[in-house]
Amino acid sequence: MASLSLISFAAILLVSFSAIYPSSGIHEEILKTICSAGHSGTRCMSILKSDPQTASADLPQLSLISFELAMKQADSNIKSFKEIAATNSTDPQITKRCSPCVGIYKDIKSLVQEAHHKSELKHYADISEIFDASLQLAYKCAALCSVNSIALDQLSQNMISRCETCRSVNKYMVSQSA
Repeated sequence: MASLSLISFAAILLVSFSAIYPSSGIHEEILKTICSAGHSGTRCMSILKSDPQTASADLPQLSLISFELAMKQADSNIKSFKEIAATNSTDPQITKRCSPCVGIYKDIKSLVQEAHHKSELKHYADISEIFDASLQLAYKCAALCSVNSIALDQLSQNMISRCETCRSVNKYMVSQSA
């Protein structure tokens, strides 16, 4: 009789643990729902799935993952635009037009870090405006540095896509906490 109680207790504990800490991560359908709210659902899915942690993440973790991916892109863009400003002596117009993007991407990174912090505190409703501002800045750099360069256009598009992905994840988080 005692062993039956112990087995029952273990089963209840296992079920409770599984409900609290799901091991399967976010289901594909939820990712599709999250990403369908943005401009490019396919791109959003690709961005989120590019991080191996997504497979086992819960929703709050997915929010943080999306911000970390955006911060990595901002860092990459800062580095790229610094290199453009430092090495493009053959075309001073490119240097002149693109050098402000270093500061713009530093501002974007600061905003993403602020959003990350708010997400850690579960203040999801406060995050949407941050990504609106981040997107405006990314579009500003794209407009400033419009020099018929596929590589430069891609830098801006990568940042815009990551900001839109963050915004989509955050909007879903807000809808789930309402």
